[in-house]
Amino acid sequence: MKKVLFIVLLLFVNYNSNACIRYKDIAPDSVLRMNDTSNFGNGAEIDVNGDGQADFSFMWLQFPGFGWTMYVNAVDSTSAVVQGSGVSGFGDTLAKPIVKDSLISAASGWSVFGMMGKPVADSASLGFAGLGDRYIGIRLKVAGGYKYGWILINADTTAATKGITVKAFAIDDAIDVPIKAGDTGALLQTITAYGNAGVTKVLKAAALQMRVSYTQASNTNYGVRWQVSDTAKASISNTGLLTAKDTGNVVVTATDTCSGKTDDTTINIYAFKTSIGAMIAAGDGVAVYPIPSRGDLTIVQETAGTYTSANIVAIDGRTLMSVVLNPDKTFVDISMLPGGTYTMVLVNKQKGKHVVCIIKD
Repeated sequence: MKKVLFIVLLLFVNYNSNACIRYKDIAPDSVLRMNDTSNFGNGAEIDVNGDGQADFSFMWLQFPGFGWTMYVNAVDSTSAVVQGSGVSGFGDTLAKPIVKDSLISAASGWSVFGMMGKPVADSASLGFAGLGDRYIGIRLKVAGGYKYGWILINADTTAATKGITVKAFAIDDAIDVPIKAGDTGALLQTITAYGNAGVTKVLKAAALQMRVSYTQASNTNYGVRWQVSDTAKASISNTGLLTAKDTGNVVVTATDTCSGKTDDTTINIYAFKTSIGAMIAAGDGVAVYPIPSRGDLTIVQETAGTYTSANIVAIDGRTLMSVVLNPDKTFVDISMLPGGTYTMVLVNKQKGKHVVCIIKD
């Protein structure tokens, strides 16, 4: 009777999990060799989601008259791989060899595992064999949907080195989010929260879209959690839309849901001042009125020439109008704008920007 070769290499530790993508570079590579003295080999169990339990493993079979087959297998029967077009000598469809940067998603064409697993290479239909490094697209079923990932392997058919080399794997921790083959996720160093167009002040009862930027800019990120320090003064939606409820300062906190890194920024909520029967947004040496306006706005500067220009910005960040200001008083026609709340950004070359909220009736 031929001996059975049983090899297990369980790969669980040292993930780069700063981004949503959980990635493991296997060093040294895990190699599962075939040999002529056995008909079975098993090994390279890998824990792709970091829960301490193996999710996938590899094996090979060879019997006289049937040739050889290399398999990937899953512990959970609900897991799946992207299906290819080749068929093994046992009649099973092979997993698809995927090239780097190919998208792995719900539309990739999935196949669950058979009794022996899913063939990746076979003497009847080579599949991955002889192609060099290729990716297996993998899918894990979790509460609420699926997680998508990849395993990088090399199926070697050279007589002296025949076998499977497992080199790396990754999975996106976000549910139902596609991943590109070979994507390892960029390391997130910092997250920065700010008001749209650099706005730091917002009118009571108006709204301000909050934004985030990242270093590295290529960070693979799919989630930000928003909070405000004082819910009596402001509320904020899951998408970062802040609604001003009362005057004063509120601290807005953005948290990257993958790395846990946070950043705070302070937003000032102000109210109108009333003068000469009109509602005026005033401060920093400039007044804008009337608010609300049905079409005409007046911009008055306390010191001539303090502000040189003004931009009117929509809540989604689009600049709708740009105006060159007169040194003392400027009239602006906003009659063409749809009714709603807008941001006026006044530019001071020495001091920077002053922002007021305007309302078009």
